[in-house]
Amino acid sequence: MRNNLPGVRSICSLLILTSLLIGAAFAEEVTTSRVPAVVEKLQQEYGVTAPTPTSAAQPAVYSLEDLVELNRRNYPGTWVTSGFYDWRTVSKYRTNPGLHLGYDIAMPYGAPVSAAWSGIVVAVTPWYGSEYGVTVEAPDGTRVTYGHISPTVSVGASIAPGQIIGTIASDHVDVKMRDEQGNYVAFGSEYKSTGRPWNVPVGSREELLVSWLVARNTFELTEEQITGSKASSLKDAARLKHLKASVPEKVKDLKLMEQYAAQGLVARRAVEEARQELQAQQKELATLGPRVNSGAPQQNRWAREREAARSRVAHYENEARRRGLSWADVETFVNQKVVGDGSLKAKVQAYKSSMTESQRKKIEKLKREVAEGRTRLATLEDLYKMGGLPRREIDAARKEQSLLEQELKIYQSR
Repeated sequence: MRNNLPGVRSICSLLILTSLLIGAAFAEEVTTSRVPAVVEKLQQEYGVTAPTPTSAAQPAVYSLEDLVELNRRNYPGTWVTSGFYDWRTVSKYRTNPGLHLGYDIAMPYGAPVSAAWSGIVVAVTPWYGSEYGVTVEAPDGTRVTYGHISPTVSVGASIAPGQIIGTIASDHVDVKMRDEQGNYVAFGSEYKSTGRPWNVPVGSREELLVSWLVARNTFELTEEQITGSKASSLKDAARLKHLKASVPEKVKDLKLMEQYAAQGLVARRAVEEARQELQAQQKELATLGPRVNSGAPQQNRWAREREAARSRVAHYENEARRRGLSWADVETFVNQKVVGDGSLKAKVQAYKSSMTESQRKKIEKLKREVAEGRTRLATLEDLYKMGGLPRREIDAARKEQSLLEQELKIYQSR
């Protein structure tokens, strides 16, 4: 049986649907105040620092310049192409827009990547395709993740400054740092000039409205990130549980198939396919174990980050109420700003149009999956009636199809 067992896939579908339902409160409507270009423009205009990264002191040992210089030994043309506070939209690497919270360092495909700081490799995480993220934890609890690389180290490896940890898998390495509390650290030179700290008392009415907007926007993005992360962690745990049960059975099946092949009862090609499938699952099992084990500490850090973001929202909301302001005043202020700025208005329209198009494509994709699922389920129903499929698998397949159709209904109603 292939990796996409109905039972496992139904669990995954349930998690995706749960994540969608939880996040619905934050994603029912693309209001102007949630458009990234609007938040970024007002943030720059009023000098409001985004609240997600904390204003904790930067450890002197951590330097973007050190990181770049070390990697220029590997490739002289190494340079920084993207900063900490750059905005990122939805892409194949992320499901939600938000601040970059890291640094992109351009290097050609295959170039060696050197770690800038010492520590222990605590995670090697798949990102996209052949691209991975390697996380190194320093003795003080600081964690640095080097993303978009093909790793040459494994979990548990001891890393020294300048040591090569992988090679470029695309065209750059994305480096993100978190302190021991899990807060992102802007360790580049621009860290000293990112605007006033979030908790400095605001002066004007407009400054307060923008501060509230940025704080609430960041809290919502953090909440969405945590929801998606939890779903991913549960999915990994479910997959790990399945593999732990499946791999030993496949080992037994392979031995039996080899005996049958020796007797001419099974084709050698079928044996080789079974062996390749077993090896793939064994490799996946070895990768999933460390990832699942590192999930809980990461979730705890994000939970603390969310609570910090929540307190910032409460801080500005209380101050706004004290001045007789409500969230409606924020929306009105934002809309007035957009109406008076032709360029910003065009960006808002383009963003909303893009989100509408994304919604349409998602619905079309779900419609195809529902139709294909119905065909697949009909085949499995026939197989079950003939006694060729266990009851638990047909029940799982029915549940999977039901969840898929529910997900389609939710998207169509939004």
